Formats: sequence, C-alpha cells, structure tokens
Amino acid sequence: MGANIPGKPRVCMVYLGGAPAYRKICADVEAKDYEGFTLGGSAARSA
Repeated sequence: MGANIPGKPRVCMVYLGGAPAYRKICADVEAKDYEGFTLGGSAARSA
C-alpha cells in the first residue's frame, strides 16, 4: 500500500480480526450501499 502516492512509504496492511469477521464487515458495508465511500472510475461510469 502507498505505491501510488509519491514519497509515501510502502507498507503491508493486514487485518488481524480473522476472515469471518472481515467478511461480515464487508457484507455490512455492501448492505448499506457503501455508505461513506465515494466510488468512481470507469466501472462506475459504465454501470
């Protein structure tokens, strides 16, 4: 992470809460239609 920002060090971001908890968090975010996120890019334009 960080390679796309000049001067920012690259670091490995690891979630240590376990896969089931991570999947639940992801499902909750999706269920709320990604509330709080700003989505964009070519995929969003083609939808």
